[in-house]
Amino acid sequence: MKSKIISQIYIGIYTRKNFKRFVLPISFSIFFILLITSRLIFPGFYSIFSNTISDLGNPILNPFPGWLFFSLAFWSLAVLFPPLFLYLHRRLVVIHQIEAKIGTSSNIISIFGMILLGIFPNLPETNFMHLIAAILSFAGMGVAIIFYWLAVIHDSIQKAMRYHHIGISMILIFITFLFTAITFLGSLQIGSEIFDLNIIWLFDFPFWEWLLFIFLSFQLFFIGIIIPEQFSYEKST
Repeated sequence: MKSKIISQIYIGIYTRKNFKRFVLPISFSIFFILLITSRLIFPGFYSIFSNTISDLGNPILNPFPGWLFFSLAFWSLAVLFPPLFLYLHRRLVVIHQIEAKIGTSSNIISIFGMILLGIFPNLPETNFMHLIAAILSFAGMGVAIIFYWLAVIHDSIQKAMRYHHIGISMILIFITFLFTAITFLGSLQIGSEIFDLNIIWLFDFPFWEWLLFIFLSFQLFFIGIIIPEQFSYEKST
């Protein structure tokens, strides 16, 4: 009986209540506990403003057992990730099959990237494979979230046809905010180059890598919260 329940959870067959209270918190808690342990063992100075995530898995910068906890973190995420995105897939595929299938396929690709990240550290002799692994994991999750959001927007547009265009208004507000933020950051970057301003960490790669990783993790939670258990109209292709 327990094995059947576990197998159903692993393929995404569970309620939104379980998604919020158990599956998502447990999955990311295990991952971040292992990653934080790797950080605590890291000798010397480490900062998200000057060190990349991969520095935690570098056996030279973070000797054993530090780098091992980094590898275990990403291997555990590769194992615990499928129940999360399969839960989203089973609901979003009802809205639009194309977006859901592309998103889920991208997440499957990201799993291979996570496994490879734990195998190939960012050392000169393995840096190429490490780069491939990072692209697969980050790009896979990023593309998946984009297409999952497209499915949600598709649902909002259909509902807006019936409910006074509330959904479209919300989308336009979000797009306006996004472009405003991009314009502000772009202007700040141009100004820093013209006037030789030293903003230090704001545009450094390590900071944006950490920010992107946290942002992608949050998006999975947010999409899982806002999508309903069931949809009221027939699925489209």
